[in-house]
Amino acid sequence: GQDALPSPQAVALILNAFSRAGIPDPPLFSAMSLVVQSYLAEHPSSSPSSAMSPQAVSSILNACANGGFKDPLLLDALSKEAAAFPPGTSLQHIACAANALVRLGRLDAALTG
Repeated sequence: GQDALPSPQAVALILNAFSRAGIPDPPLFSAMSLVVQSYLAEHPSSSPSSAMSPQAVSSILNACANGGFKDPLLLDALSKEAAAFPPGTSLQHIACAANALVRLGRLDAALTG
């Protein structure tokens, strides 16, 4: 059978573990970027029941900021997800995503999505 890809939350946990430990692993970040992009292609924001959670989006953005990983395709996709956070999203997730986008040099995305 085909191996299942990690969930967005699992990607967030993996990337945060490496970035917090200060372990640079560009191939890992690149591989996880492809996982997230595949997930988003299969689960567009227009279907909220399957879109990435605000926690996963903000956690992945934070890991990228901490690890200095600036994949434009990933950041574009996650910026769009952050801009589409549903009403009632925790201010913590919104602030974490915006802070990460600013640290990644994505001020416009942080302010406008």
